[in-house]
Amino acid sequence: MKSYMMTLAAAAMACSAAAQGLHQEVEVEREITPTESEATRYNLLPEVMLPPVTPVTLTLSDRAVTAPVRPAFSHLSPVASTKGIGTDDYAGYFRAGIFPLFNADASAGYRILNTDRTRLSAWLQYTGHVYRRDFPVESGERAYWRDHSVAGGADIHQTIGRKGVLDAGAAYAYDRYNLFNRSLADGDLTTFPQWVHRFNADATYTVGSEAFAFQAGLHFDRFSFGLRHFVPAREHVYRMNLGANIATGDSSRFCLGVDGVLVHRSVHRDASSRGLITLRPIYEFFNGESKFTGHIGLSASASINDGTVFSIAPDVMLGWNPSSYFGLELRARGGAETNTLSQLYEQSPYMYSGRAYGHSNVPYDFGATVVVGPVRGAYLKIAGGYARATDWLMPDLSLSPEGHGVAYRESTVRGWNYKATLGWKHRYFNIEGSYAMAPSSLKGGYYLWRDRARRVAEAKLEIFPIKRLTIGAGFQIRQGRAIYDFSGEEVQRVALGNAASLSAMIRFEATRALTIWASGDNLLNYSYVYLGDRPAQGATGLVGIALKF
Repeated sequence: MKSYMMTLAAAAMACSAAAQGLHQEVEVEREITPTESEATRYNLLPEVMLPPVTPVTLTLSDRAVTAPVRPAFSHLSPVASTKGIGTDDYAGYFRAGIFPLFNADASAGYRILNTDRTRLSAWLQYTGHVYRRDFPVESGERAYWRDHSVAGGADIHQTIGRKGVLDAGAAYAYDRYNLFNRSLADGDLTTFPQWVHRFNADATYTVGSEAFAFQAGLHFDRFSFGLRHFVPAREHVYRMNLGANIATGDSSRFCLGVDGVLVHRSVHRDASSRGLITLRPIYEFFNGESKFTGHIGLSASASINDGTVFSIAPDVMLGWNPSSYFGLELRARGGAETNTLSQLYEQSPYMYSGRAYGHSNVPYDFGATVVVGPVRGAYLKIAGGYARATDWLMPDLSLSPEGHGVAYRESTVRGWNYKATLGWKHRYFNIEGSYAMAPSSLKGGYYLWRDRARRVAEAKLEIFPIKRLTIGAGFQIRQGRAIYDFSGEEVQRVALGNAASLSAMIRFEATRALTIWASGDNLLNYSYVYLGDRPAQGATGLVGIALKF
């Protein structure tokens, strides 16, 4: 799924963005939607990524330089405003799909202004799911599980002067879903509603040239749980970003970024504030003759009223592309993580509403990637690394009441991780398969996999039998998932079971403006639970249209 709200670029992102012109790419291209970027963190749950209204694709080459991207939106989150409106002659779009028992998805957007200096867009979306599934605990009973999300927003891109650009936007979302609890009187299981209000507003100003560039940004985020007869957690997040880069030669530049975050939170009417200031100096370089590109820098953070006062982590990358058939990347990175409720909500929307969290730290995350190909369209990518995260938030079964959603405990997580990807891009089809591994123990694992999976296997296939017809299928399985229980004298490992989903889709472009599509998810009707003890929906799908106007 996708990000519905514009996030401010961290100051280091200004440096990274300015350095894109310094990167040499290996010519391995995969056509994907923005929500399925390989650079994105692993999704915690299998899910169908529905086709966008306009078949906009990213040219994501398997190159020496990679960058982390925010996770795809969950099935409760709204689509980002920039996803629906393409760069063609159409100013608006409407997209809708429906399928019983009740699955519905409807979105619309319109580019109000579209001039050389101004682009103003607005969008709306509704997503809903209602299905019957057994309680995730032994009861022999079934319940109706409901998810509803309504969201809307607007954004503007304005050129200021000859070299200045202002990007600003705001979005609001209301999500409502149900969790469960056990009656104290008779022990029966019942469901109860929980809802979330989210508001986001941000603005970023960028000015400069290739010799010198400057960026400044402001961001505000409000996240508020809602629950009957209870005062849940709420947060206000204020962020400021400053960044600049200056060329130090024809093939090098120096970047400096400053990121300040202030989080004001209240839980059960107990209010507190915490902050984090991060400094990111980076020197970037490129050597055309030897095909080397990279950067050397660090991320230094100081916390305010939140545990560890000072931390420092590397930010180093070295890439080597001697030919279009081979690429090598070595990297070392890390840094502090703010852990706002909105960030955790993207990992799993079924959260316990009675807690808020401090920041985490990644002292180091070492990795290497080797790309071979393409050779007649076939390519191989092997990646691996070792990482250590401290005060990292991992799910804990004992911190929330049964059925009330997932809560997190600060943990130290370290370990190796590996991933191999093999693909073949052809005129009539694209096929790709991947297999990833990581340890799964109390302190051993890949910190980005909060479900502590041991193995993740994925396969994707797209075929193009005729020009306007696309047929696709995908399969994902996460094995060895687990959560730990700290309530007793000894820590207990509780297996979550495997999560698997077989998906399929078909898309036909009847005209340039009209697309007919259908998709299916969990077609094998596999039973598994999300983080937060919420049962996943069985076999389902959507049938709909997408119209540009």
